[in-house]
Amino acid sequence: RRKSTDYFYYGSKYPEREAIGLMEVVAGADRALLKGYYDKWYTAANSAIIIVGNIDAAEVEEKVKRYFSTLAKKDTPEKADSSIPLQNGVRFGIVTDPELNDTFFSINFFVEEGEITTYRELKRYILEAGALSMLNRRVGGAILEKEIDLLSFRGAKTSLDDNNLSVLRFIVNSKPESIEEDFKTALIEIERAKRFGFTAEELKEYTATQKTFIDRAASPDYKYPSERFAEAIADYDTNGGHFTEFSQDKVLLDKIFSETEIDDYNRAFNSLIESKSELVLITAPEMEKGKIAFTEEIFSRIKNETAAMQLEPRKAEAVVDSLIDALPKGGEVQSRTKYESLNGELITYTNGVRLFIKKNPIDRGHFAFSARKPGGHSSLNNSDALYIDLLPQIISASGFENITRRQLQILTAGRQARVQFRVVEYMFELMGGGDSEDLEIFFQLLYKYFTSANVDENAFSAIIKASETNLANTEKDRMTAFFRDAAREMNNGKYRRNYLLSSDLASVAPDALLKLYKDNFEDAGNFIFVLSGDLDIDLTVELGRIYLGGLAEPEKKSAALSRGVKLNKPFGIKEGNGDVEKKSTVQIRFDNDIKPFENGEYVIALARRILYQRIRENIREDKGGAYSVNVAVGYSKYPDASFFGRIFFTCDPERKDELIKEIRAILDKFAKDGVNEDELAVAKAQQTALYESVKDDNSFWANDISYCITAGDKLLSADEYKDLINSITLASVNRAVSTFMEGMRTFIAVYNPEDKR
Repeated sequence: RRKSTDYFYYGSKYPEREAIGLMEVVAGADRALLKGYYDKWYTAANSAIIIVGNIDAAEVEEKVKRYFSTLAKKDTPEKADSSIPLQNGVRFGIVTDPELNDTFFSINFFVEEGEITTYRELKRYILEAGALSMLNRRVGGAILEKEIDLLSFRGAKTSLDDNNLSVLRFIVNSKPESIEEDFKTALIEIERAKRFGFTAEELKEYTATQKTFIDRAASPDYKYPSERFAEAIADYDTNGGHFTEFSQDKVLLDKIFSETEIDDYNRAFNSLIESKSELVLITAPEMEKGKIAFTEEIFSRIKNETAAMQLEPRKAEAVVDSLIDALPKGGEVQSRTKYESLNGELITYTNGVRLFIKKNPIDRGHFAFSARKPGGHSSLNNSDALYIDLLPQIISASGFENITRRQLQILTAGRQARVQFRVVEYMFELMGGGDSEDLEIFFQLLYKYFTSANVDENAFSAIIKASETNLANTEKDRMTAFFRDAAREMNNGKYRRNYLLSSDLASVAPDALLKLYKDNFEDAGNFIFVLSGDLDIDLTVELGRIYLGGLAEPEKKSAALSRGVKLNKPFGIKEGNGDVEKKSTVQIRFDNDIKPFENGEYVIALARRILYQRIRENIREDKGGAYSVNVAVGYSKYPDASFFGRIFFTCDPERKDELIKEIRAILDKFAKDGVNEDELAVAKAQQTALYESVKDDNSFWANDISYCITAGDKLLSADEYKDLINSITLASVNRAVSTFMEGMRTFIAVYNPEDKR
């Protein structure tokens, strides 16, 4: 990034002004220097107070005046010149670095323009954004359909910090040996868009998506996070431009869409790439530098050849009218059970499918979705457990039987309904959500994933190629290799590799992946489906009956298995060298053999907060030794009781032994002496505040309910969670800490800078 700054900000002071500063300045800083800087810049005239939320504005204004009007008025120095001179002509650069794993190239067009302040400038921005969106979708689709041979392609226009320049960037993931061919392919697609423009179908898809978003955002019921509103106001106050609310944006966008057509977007795109200031930049791993034969002369030749080529416009995709050809027969409702404290209801259909509906009218017009069944990686053999992680990307890129991915995108443009899936250690999961008015489209998508999933051979081939490159690059990363070796060394013989290697991909086939999906994601009766949001209960029950209630019953119940993976000895340590920066990365892992403990997950959640506070205060704040600290401690009773933890930090290599010793002493003292009342009170306040903050969060409830039902836990409301937390005693926390942490197994892995000896 630092080397790239020299090219993007050439001629300005940015390359000389790293935000973190120079280490000799940091090392030599004293109180007078810091106080002088603060007094110079942190003045009343240089400040703004922005408060957004469910507040009494008059009361808040009075408090602001009371506390801030006494600040002394004094002059603030003029802001430094942050402008960047526009560089005419074509510039070319190659940047390599030992820490890079991937090779990218970018074609960049610079233009002088400031913040958007007029309708004309806003209109230009919308036209440019639309053209780039259409190009990205087109090229992304062509990659998946194997019409072009690229790993990735992305076009975007951004401003360079808060100054006078914007840059249009076309970025392509490549390989050192294929840069020339990939440059040519990318330039051909840019040239094709320049000559023939975009299609009416592409424009319809773009405008439908934009109109749907702005129509719903402009609704009085739309909830926009206060912090994001405050950030937007702060940005406007600092940098200028324009500030509008969604209702105003809707008026402006409707006007722009009503008075523009496809030719306007085509002209906007052509104008974007007419800049007289161009930068071609290649970034690559240092070890690959010798393989890069690409030069400025080669780029110029390819550019001229592309401009003279005979090209054809991209053909429009055949449009489909609906997701579902004929309404499924469906099933019948077997039972309905109300959960008053959750404002929810559990529906069971005759085929065994369970649908839990939580009504949350506060989040008007929206819902979240989660579905789970037992199993996950734990239920799969070694080979399937590796390859199943390819499924989410490949299945979603393949469309459905008889509906291509592009047809699906066009059909659902402007609809807010999404379904994704993933696999974790003990569960198979689906997640998503959307807008309440698109609930039936959402159920249709669910139905298609259970009945018509597909692995398209072109999409499969494109994703495998990209994965092969990404995996090969990851395998070159020395830190990744070190911690992979550490994982094998620290765990017992039941540990199995949980990551793909590039060499694994040669043995995977489309039909095998599709079978793997069907074997694990088509038994709807083993899933618990949960919807939380602004929902009509009876309508949701009926849609569930139609689209889920008639699915085939599973042949057997799914189950998660305990694999018995544990640290393999009371204590172990492994060190390695290879980081190019002067820092050590430390991971401390620990676990213990335990029996089920009442409310163990909630007790340990409190203990984790206290342990994190102690470690952070000690090694980061008191000792000033760590650059970053992360503490994760967990208890799970599903599928078997387990206790585990991880402490991660980076630090000065010369202090790693001191800090590791300090953390081990903290852990020993924590296990021996436990926590005190004051610490527990703070942890309880933090944990109950968390439950208060998610009271109306649909995503939280969809995930929490589906997890609890799958794991066999009791369903609780936010208030019941808070009561449970507050009922936990000091004695129970200390008993758990002592039981879980005394005599626990520990493994320390330390990755250090290169050994220069």
